[in-house]
Amino acid sequence: MTLNDALRRAQVRRTMLESGVASILTLTNALRANSAMIREAATGALQQTGDVRSASILVDVLHDPEESVRRAAAVELAKFKWQPGTEAEQAAQVVALGRWEAAVKLGSSAVDALIHCAQRSCPATQVRAIQCLAEIKNVRALQPLQELLSAPDRFVRQAAARALKSLEWVPTDNAQAVGHAIELEDWTMAAALGRESVPPLAAALKEAHGNPARRAAIIGALCSIREGASARALTALCRDGEVAAAAVRALSNLLEHQPENISVDALAEIAALQNVVQFQFTIDPQHQRPTRSGLEFIDIDGLRARAKAELGRRSPAPAGAAAP
Repeated sequence: MTLNDALRRAQVRRTMLESGVASILTLTNALRANSAMIREAATGALQQTGDVRSASILVDVLHDPEESVRRAAAVELAKFKWQPGTEAEQAAQVVALGRWEAAVKLGSSAVDALIHCAQRSCPATQVRAIQCLAEIKNVRALQPLQELLSAPDRFVRQAAARALKSLEWVPTDNAQAVGHAIELEDWTMAAALGRESVPPLAAALKEAHGNPARRAAIIGALCSIREGASARALTALCRDGEVAAAAVRALSNLLEHQPENISVDALAEIAALQNVVQFQFTIDPQHQRPTRSGLEFIDIDGLRARAKAELGRRSPAPAGAAAP
């Protein structure tokens, strides 16, 4: 939270108190506002009324969808010297305060609060909540952790993958298995599923600009795929300027090691490739984001020649030709 945000929240809280509208009912209604800033300000105003009824209202706020509002409610409850009636209430408060060791000690009583936190917080807090779930090892966390494998933030996905591994989770299909392996950075397993590995590995490669070691590992995984059926997926990526160079390398390796397993249609597509371009990127120092800075034409003559040679090898001999 910035200083400006803090000042705005304080001003809203002061206005609530000084305007004479800070009744319990009014402030309770404010806790249902769409604005997180208003909800957070209302938690402080409730405590400042000094009305002991406010404590029971703030307990419900510990389940607010916004992390800052939950934390504000937990802080105000501490000022009331509130004592939780159940371990679940205690867990909701300690999780909102980021007291992770205390949450783990509460065990299964903290699972619901930690799941809520893992789903509705900033990435850094999500990671800590997920790590706590991994320590507690309660099966109620399995489904939410599976969903977090698709989280926008890579570090959240990785934390979820590690937590699922600690819970001995078994993926239900190949797509889940590939996604799980990528987040665990188990590149051998990620590549083992062949064609189904190609799109998620390509997506991971696009995310890895600015991380040379991770890019090299992902490219190595793509280049280790040996399933002939993956050729068409790799050929399609040759038209994607973000990953074209890696796709050409992977296809070259596949043609070198498993040419007989690539279909005629896929070979024809490879032979017909033209003007393969790889975009070049630099990292914007201000925003730490990749910015396209140029392009490079990829030499595919050798790749096309191999595909054509394999097609020629499979072509039937002309009528009347002498048998070898």
